[in-house]
Amino acid sequence: GMSILEKGVKHRLSSQVYVYLGSPPVAIIGDAQYQGIPARLPYFPDGMFVQDTNSTGPISFIERGEKHSVSAAVYQYLGSPHLTIIPDADYQAVSTGLQYFPDGMLVQNSSGTIHIIEGGAKHFVSYDVAAYLASLYGYPNDPPAVAISDSQFNAIPTGLPYFPTGMVVVDATTLAVSIIKNGEKCLLSAVIYQAIGAPQEFEIPDAQY
Repeated sequence: GMSILEKGVKHRLSSQVYVYLGSPPVAIIGDAQYQGIPARLPYFPDGMFVQDTNSTGPISFIERGEKHSVSAAVYQYLGSPHLTIIPDADYQAVSTGLQYFPDGMLVQNSSGTIHIIEGGAKHFVSYDVAAYLASLYGYPNDPPAVAISDSQFNAIPTGLPYFPTGMVVVDATTLAVSIIKNGEKCLLSAVIYQAIGAPQEFEIPDAQY
């Protein structure tokens, strides 16, 4: 058998995964040495897309030793990446995590609410933020979001509302002006606002600000 070593234990390496890794050189050791190495679950590298048994089986993304199911909508959004078909026994042996949604993906539920995925959580995208993203990236439909089922939407952990770095927001009540940087608002004086080119402002409710 063929295995890959990680932290002193061996993980069985299937022929499919071996090819995926680029067929790296293999060191041949004695059977007694091989059997003496503790064994764990089969090996699947992070970032690998696997499909169960055949071209119609379920698809998952491997991350941190877990498989995360990938819906048809997400797979298409990702540009239909290469799939490695693996035996059902190998597929079932991998621990199952939450469904996979990549960072930066905009998802929409049946009521039209849009969230953006960051760090495995969904963050509400308000109309003003959607307009900002549309102005920034030229989205034709304000901005494009992938419609997913309510059950999928609700299963994603919820984080704080989303405000992208570089967005200038105005408190609708106090008229205070700030620029967003790494999820925090930084107050802008009139002098600094002019110095950075007087970028477009987006008014948001006081509660959001």
